[in-house]
Amino acid sequence: MLIINNRVNWFIKNQHMKELPVFENRDQKSSYFNLVTINNIEDVVKCLDPIFNEESSRWAFRGVNNASYRMFSSIQRRWYWDGLQDFYKDMQSYIMHQITKVRKSKFISKNLCYDNDYNILAMIQHYGGSSNLIDFSYSPNSAFYFAWEGFDNHIPMDGTLKDYVSLYMVNYKHPDFAGPLEVHNNASKDIERLVKDSKIPPEKIDASIVLENLEKIPYNKIYDCTIIEGGSHGNIHMNIPCFNFEKSVQVSNSNITAQNGCFIQASSDEKPLEQLIYEKSMSHHFLNCFDIHKNLVDIICKRYNIQTNRGLIYPQEYALRVLYKNIKQLDKHVFREWLFNKCNKFEFKISE
Repeated sequence: MLIINNRVNWFIKNQHMKELPVFENRDQKSSYFNLVTINNIEDVVKCLDPIFNEESSRWAFRGVNNASYRMFSSIQRRWYWDGLQDFYKDMQSYIMHQITKVRKSKFISKNLCYDNDYNILAMIQHYGGSSNLIDFSYSPNSAFYFAWEGFDNHIPMDGTLKDYVSLYMVNYKHPDFAGPLEVHNNASKDIERLVKDSKIPPEKIDASIVLENLEKIPYNKIYDCTIIEGGSHGNIHMNIPCFNFEKSVQVSNSNITAQNGCFIQASSDEKPLEQLIYEKSMSHHFLNCFDIHKNLVDIICKRYNIQTNRGLIYPQEYALRVLYKNIKQLDKHVFREWLFNKCNKFEFKISE
């Protein structure tokens, strides 16, 4: 056992961090986005006033404090940095392992308002773990907080994308972005109709697996590049009277509520979200990006009353510190458990 533990520790200690690809220049970035560069207050008024002053129900936003960063999920960053690709068959195996571990954890699962796979992934994402969900917000103000958070305008400017922050926009109401919540909601309506049309008595139909899937909303890679609606935006109420089935389902937690948040799923091992969307649509017209010079960030925060109080963006952060700790440990245990089993098999073969 000591030998196995030493080998596990050696593997973890000697993982080589792999750097994530970035955008090298604007030409490369504009291959994936409708790209607009904002360098002065005139550009701000012209380009951002309509966005921050408009009441819209079709846009989702994402703010990033370095315009050269590509849209990788937190789980992809671990995939690169921790070398998880060397220890798991594929990313799907790692994601499903995480979901299973949460359901087995009494402490973590009791903090779930709704027991479905996407709510579990959202909890992992927001409370210390890594997931394949990429954060967006229905509010440009909330999104811009994340462009402001951690940015540094004291670093010497060199005329590259690193001199800018980014605000991304996507029209999530486009049919191509229909996600699992909408799909399951529509499916629940179709089931009632199909049973009635079939003339088969409902009591003679075993619908247990279908109904369980409607409630659990199983994670599936087919929902890549689709919207995972958050909070009240994604609240669905499924009612199938013929099976006496009635359930409300949400993807929600205190961070989602505070940030007016939602997600877009990206489950590729290596491809960033913008590349997945481009390959799916063969067009970049779905994705808009405003690269904003860092000298303008404070001006924008004042002009549009951007909330920069961390406590309002991450409510209950201190109160939920135990949850953070458990999910962080879960993330480590998933990796350590797999590696331990791998080493155990290896040592067993040696001893033979």
